[in-house]
Amino acid sequence: MNRFQKLQTVRELIDHIIVVLEEDGYNQIPDCTGGDQDFLMIDTLRKEYIWCENGFSPFCSDEEMAKYQFSCKQTTLKDLEENRY
Repeated sequence: MNRFQKLQTVRELIDHIIVVLEEDGYNQIPDCTGGDQDFLMIDTLRKEYIWCENGFSPFCSDEEMAKYQFSCKQTTLKDLEENRY
């Protein structure tokens, strides 16, 4: 299983997934999407999730997210949000 996983589906299903994630102890990280919530990125190691927007790296690129998969530094979704481009 990958540490970072992108969940992109219809909003109704995402809403149900969020309920299950929170029941399992996941915490939401504040985002800067301005309401354009296109998909979720979850961190299975830290049990966090964040709303993301298409077109902003590293979240929208599987290759970019893979760079942080086994990073020695404890990269968080908040770190990635603050440095998105």
